[in-house]
Amino acid sequence: MINKKLIVLRKHNEMTLDKLRAHGNNVVDATYKKPDYEGVATEADSVQVRYNEFDAACAAAANGGKSLTEVKQAKRTALLEALDALGTALQLTVKEDLSYITNAQYQYRSQPVKSSEPLPDPTQAYVMAGVLSGTVVGKVADLPKGVKSIAVEYSDDNGLTWKNGTYSTGKKFTLAGLVPRKDYLVRVVYHGTFQRTSNPSKPLPVFVL
Repeated sequence: MINKKLIVLRKHNEMTLDKLRAHGNNVVDATYKKPDYEGVATEADSVQVRYNEFDAACAAAANGGKSLTEVKQAKRTALLEALDALGTALQLTVKEDLSYITNAQYQYRSQPVKSSEPLPDPTQAYVMAGVLSGTVVGKVADLPKGVKSIAVEYSDDNGLTWKNGTYSTGKKFTLAGLVPRKDYLVRVVYHGTFQRTSNPSKPLPVFVL
């Protein structure tokens, strides 16, 4: 079973007329009356009809003419709608074999299934006074899967209250603007996908130069 949400892309909506004609023809060849696509036969039949109408309208409008051009645009819109419907049908009927989508001349992307798993508690590898006065540098031991950033918090009253210090998308961080010659506690919190946050790490003491 696929543990991902598949999204069939609608690249045809971005195509020029010439590319759309070629793409529509390829989709028809791949899906119309094909045994592998019996489950989406209604949508594939519609694409075949709309493609033939669009192709004929393109040929008729080759020499210009406002009315013929308007017909061509209308047939293009109808074909795009049919291709959208087929894409949706493919997305709903695909199983383990993703060539079912690509062989139909579509592309797809996948998204991780939303996770309700809590993020692990972070561990700080170190926290120390920075080279510049009023700064602290630190590093977390790891950035587990699903973590997008770390929030760094500090306390100047031995942990009674905490203030937001900075954010980092990597393991290392720098706090600036602290009062020199003063003791602080520093802790970090993971911020992850799907608006998940971890518990704070164990605070580490540091004397700011």
